[in-house]
Amino acid sequence: MPPDTVVVLIAGMMEFSLFGISYTGADICGFFQDAEYEMCARWMQLGAFYPFSRNHNSIGTRRQDPVSWDAAFVNISKSVLETRYTLLPYLYTLMHKAHTEGITVVRPLLHEFVSDRVTWDVDSQFLMGPALLVSPVLEPVSVEGADGWRIPANARNVNAYFPGARWYDYYTGEDINARGQWKDLPAPLDHINLHVRGGYILPLQEPALNTNLSRKNPLGLLVALDENKEANGELFWDDGESKDTVANNVYLLYEFSATQNHLDVKISQSTFKDPNNLAFQEIKILGTQEPTNVSVKHNGVLTEASPKVTYDPNLKVAIISEINLVLGDTYTVEWSTNVRDREKIDCYPDEHGLSEANCTARGCVYEESSSPGVPFCYFVNELYSVSNVQYDSQGASADISLKSPLYAYAFPSTPVNPLRLQVTYHKDEMLQFKEQWDDGTEAPTSVLGTAGQYLGLVVWCPLRLCSVEPGGCLSAVG
Repeated sequence: MPPDTVVVLIAGMMEFSLFGISYTGADICGFFQDAEYEMCARWMQLGAFYPFSRNHNSIGTRRQDPVSWDAAFVNISKSVLETRYTLLPYLYTLMHKAHTEGITVVRPLLHEFVSDRVTWDVDSQFLMGPALLVSPVLEPVSVEGADGWRIPANARNVNAYFPGARWYDYYTGEDINARGQWKDLPAPLDHINLHVRGGYILPLQEPALNTNLSRKNPLGLLVALDENKEANGELFWDDGESKDTVANNVYLLYEFSATQNHLDVKISQSTFKDPNNLAFQEIKILGTQEPTNVSVKHNGVLTEASPKVTYDPNLKVAIISEINLVLGDTYTVEWSTNVRDREKIDCYPDEHGLSEANCTARGCVYEESSSPGVPFCYFVNELYSVSNVQYDSQGASADISLKSPLYAYAFPSTPVNPLRLQVTYHKDEMLQFKEQWDDGTEAPTSVLGTAGQYLGLVVWCPLRLCSVEPGGCLSAVG
């Protein structure tokens, strides 16, 4: 085969998806010729995310299965295959949708971001479904391996493209703050870069030695919130062996939907009873404020569950564990959010009239504080929605709207709704904000300032979109 075979094979998988053939994947580490160590390690990482994942070669070539190399290779392979097994409920659901709806399982970035012309030429990354971005090390540099694939000699980074969406590191849950741009990512030999797209919920399962044993392990949900603090997902589940479970109507189908402080786990098809007494035991939420006072309702009735919550304020990742949502039933999980003082933006800057009633009438939260400079009445994320978000090399823009027009009447003046916000990057830590009314009229205020600084009407909140609020303050909405 010619050089860069693996890159071509990625394109081949995406093309076969277009033909309606979803269960595809090349022989990992190549079929002909002896495999090279680092090439094979990188290919094992990539191949773990083929729908059909198999390390296989011809008679007469050296062994290339993981245990034929060394302990380090075994650990690399074990780690990435455990990640694959963890994601099997998500992959299985994608395969179900490919069968019933004709969707693609492996797909190019352009299928999800067709208006972004950069994605038209990206063929060294791919998406599993709409939500998981795979960015393997592939660039040809110097070493020729099996099937003539030229691989980087000791490459330890990868240049990946992130279309205009919110993206989280799969392993850490960190928002990588890269939208509509290329980004150099660390890629040590034991690591393949995976990123989860905001706005999606991925069903997961604790991995085991094989798929039969994995199916008996606890389930979980990975909730990746988007700019509106919302996410949705699905889970298809049957016995994993029988044919025609859809035609015979013997399966489960879940629909998941989440907001900043609410998660619905809704069963829409319940004609199968899993014999393993499975349950969702953990919910991991990315891009959230700290959850408190978590409660669980089963079919609308409050339960006595006392879930455990851990939170990382730096990564903004929350884990709700010991929750026990039994597979096959409907649940609602609710919680309050703990907003840190430095994140509170004044919702009632009026000179007079501050009260809890007047604050809540604006859709804001009233909470008295003894700390100087902390507003008693502050905005919450659920008050606004963000749409039509666009990114380019010069900056970003978005439409920002009140979710409920009822709140508008509680402000001293009628808010502009919707508002078009344009943010222009001038240099490191210097931004320009421009607001535009719905009729195209430009707002009288265009402010140039540094991140984190109050300038007239403006405060910049790192990693967040902002909108001008009635009363002359700027509120984070993402």
